[in-house]
Amino acid sequence: VIKHIKVGNLIVVYGDYDADGVTATATLTEVLNIFKAKTMVYIPARVSEGYGLNNQAIDLLAKENRAKLIITVDNGIRNKREVEYAKSAGLDIIVTDHHEAPPDPADWPDCLILNPKADNNYPFKYLADVGVAFKLAKALIETCKLDDKLKARLEEKILDLAAIGTVADMMSLKSENRILVHRGLEILNRGKRLGINELIKVAQINGGKEIKAFKIGWQIAPRLSSAGRMDHANTAYELLMTKDKAEAAAIAEKLNEKNSARQKITDDIFTQAKKIV
Repeated sequence: VIKHIKVGNLIVVYGDYDADGVTATATLTEVLNIFKAKTMVYIPARVSEGYGLNNQAIDLLAKENRAKLIITVDNGIRNKREVEYAKSAGLDIIVTDHHEAPPDPADWPDCLILNPKADNNYPFKYLADVGVAFKLAKALIETCKLDDKLKARLEEKILDLAAIGTVADMMSLKSENRILVHRGLEILNRGKRLGINELIKVAQINGGKEIKAFKIGWQIAPRLSSAGRMDHANTAYELLMTKDKAEAAAIAEKLNEKNSARQKITDDIFTQAKKIV
């Protein structure tokens, strides 16, 4: 990663469309941008592209955008063929994932892999992918020449994302996850992330009270996930990354409306299913 940053190559963070994937994408991109990396985010469309790497996207990134490194987040561990295709197009690949790896390591992608379930030496197997992305971001922060106080502040900037993604993906809140969510909630409640502040406001999530894990799981996460389910996850990503209050408010309103539409569809499906039963 550092090599590609230093020479100014385009680094693509290749995400996923659920709340864990979007927060992981934002986590890694935010830290790469702090280090002046040349970055691009690609999140596949749920309906037209489906989950994980695909060759059409790889062609777009390699040929049109001239990317040199793809870092997957929340996908990739079962994309052996697609990784080979990307490498044949001249791309370096790093897979960061938290899903079960194929039983036979021969079926794993032939590239750098960060996945607690594919590492016998890693003591905690149940990180969300935002937790894996946080670990990679933390490692990059630790390699820089800033003093320890500044490094700690950089880590704090992304802990709110770690909390949201971990709870959203229904990870067990034990061990490392419990620490990430506990610290992340502290950062979240400081109200530093404009997009989340506006989402809390428009959805009337907490009524001025402290945000806890329950509020993430039942109110914040569904609104972030609704983007990928009803339209495109880029909307949720933009909410997390915007530094403009007006833009944050507009995106938050849009996500709230998408979530209401999702709830209506869910209710209709339930009613139809109940009739069938």
